Amino acid sequence: MNISVSKKHFLRINTWDDIYKMSGYTDSLDPKKEKLKRVIDKYTLPTTGKCGLSNCGTAHNNGYIVETDTGKLTNVGHICGKNHFGVIFQTLEKSFNREYRDRQAKEKIASFKSNSSQYLEKVVVIENMYGKIGHIHKLQQFFTHASRGCPSFILEMIKLMVKNRNPTIYKTIKLSKEEYETLKTSGVKAPSRYKEIPIGTIDGLAFLYHENNLRMYAEDFKNPLDELLNLNVSSLSSSQLDRWSKRVGEFDRTINQTHEIMIDSKIFLDRRNILKFRKLIPDDDTQFIYLVKILKDQFDIKI
Repeated sequence: MNISVSKKHFLRINTWDDIYKMSGYTDSLDPKKEKLKRVIDKYTLPTTGKCGLSNCGTAHNNGYIVETDTGKLTNVGHICGKNHFGVIFQTLEKSFNREYRDRQAKEKIASFKSNSSQYLEKVVVIENMYGKIGHIHKLQQFFTHASRGCPSFILEMIKLMVKNRNPTIYKTIKLSKEEYETLKTSGVKAPSRYKEIPIGTIDGLAFLYHENNLRMYAEDFKNPLDELLNLNVSSLSSSQLDRWSKRVGEFDRTINQTHEIMIDSKIFLDRRNILKFRKLIPDDDTQFIYLVKILKDQFDIKI
C-alpha cells in the first residue's frame, strides 16, 4: 500500500488493477516516441506484473508510475526505467523519492502531533505510580555523583557494584586455620588469610546503570516534544523532516525505557533496600546515619 505524492494522482495502489484503471494508462508505452515528464507514484505489490514499456515487459513488483509529455501513464521498474530512459529517469526518480519521503515524514509527524496527548498521559501514569521523573533523576545523581552529597564510602561501594554489575554485598572474614592450610596444600601460592562471603543483595541496582540515566527522558522526549508541538511542519526542510520523523519514531522506546527505570527506582529506593546499605560498612554506622538524614532532609525519604 502507498500514497501518491502527485498533485494529479492521489491513489492508494494495492493491486495491479489499481494501476491498470488509471486515467491515461497504457501497458505498451514506446520509450522511443515518448518523453518523460515526471514520476508521479510508486508501488510495492505482493505479486509481480509486467513493465508497461512496449519493448520490455519485465516482471517486477516494485516500481513507479511515470507520466510523459503527452499525458500518458505507464508503470516501470527501477531497472527498466534506468535502462530505457537513462539519466532523465534517474533524475526524476531521485526528485520523486525525496518528495515521497518528505510527504511520509510530514504525515508521520502530523499524526504524532494529533495523538501526542496519549504520550503525555503515559507520563502521568508513570509519575503517579513512581513519583516525579525529575525528582527521581536527582536521586539517581545523588547515588552516582560525589558532588551530590552521598557519604563517600557508601558511594564508592555502590559505584563498584554498578561497575561490576554485581549487586551482592560481601563481608571479609578471616580464614580458619584449617581453611588456610587447605589452600596451602592445594598449591595456592601465598594464599590470603581472608575471604569474602555474600551477606546480602542490593535490589534494583540497574536503576544506577549508566545506560539508564534518566537524563535521556528530558533529552529524548520532554524537550523535543515541547519543540515539536510548536513546529510549523510545512516549513521544515527535507533534512529537518528526516530528523523529526526519526525522533518521533523513537518516542515510544524512550517512554518504555523511562518506565522500566522508574520501576527499578521504586525497588532501589525501598526502605528495606536502603537499610541493607548498613551492611556496606558494618563496623561504622556514622555514614549510614548520615545517609538516612540526607535522604530525609533533601528528598523526603524516611528510612
